[in-house]
Amino acid sequence: MSLIFVGKHIQNGNLKEVEGLQLNQMAMVVDTDRCIGCHGCEVACFIEKKLPDSVRLNPLIRIETEIKGAFSLLNFSMRCAHCDNPQCMLVCPVRAYKKDPDGFVIHNVGRCIGCQLCRTCCPYGAPKYNANNGKVKKCDFCIGRAKRGEDPQCVAKCIMQALHFGKLGDHLQMLKEKLSYGEGILILQ
Repeated sequence: MSLIFVGKHIQNGNLKEVEGLQLNQMAMVVDTDRCIGCHGCEVACFIEKKLPDSVRLNPLIRIETEIKGAFSLLNFSMRCAHCDNPQCMLVCPVRAYKKDPDGFVIHNVGRCIGCQLCRTCCPYGAPKYNANNGKVKKCDFCIGRAKRGEDPQCVAKCIMQALHFGKLGDHLQMLKEKLSYGEGILILQ
């Protein structure tokens, strides 16, 4: 199973909906078949972003589920989905959020007043409150690295190569293959 952070929710097996996605938008693909739950992605982000101990922008989530009649434990690194229509951006009273042409949902910490409205409306719990500075912070796909053509730190440091990042069009063939095999794909928005 794969979890794709690309800003839209696509029903499992629906190839027509995949065709309608914006292929130039940046996307994060989490291959849950490869993830061993080592937390390396979490640690890499923690170090890269110089976060306080209580803040994790991409926490590792474990879900017990049934796949094809068998119990399964899925691990995946949860983060901001960089939604097409981000609720965080709609509710922020100081307009600390913006969406750039590549699909990144960017949070301006300098504008943030720490009201946490974005946290209450985000379906993924992506914005995290930093009690040390009274502001919210969220995953930005390591935008500086990404704009230089480098992978986000979580992807670069994943020892199992369970994380993939790039334009959605670069991942489209893999997504189509997984859907054609009947594998579960969840694209988040």
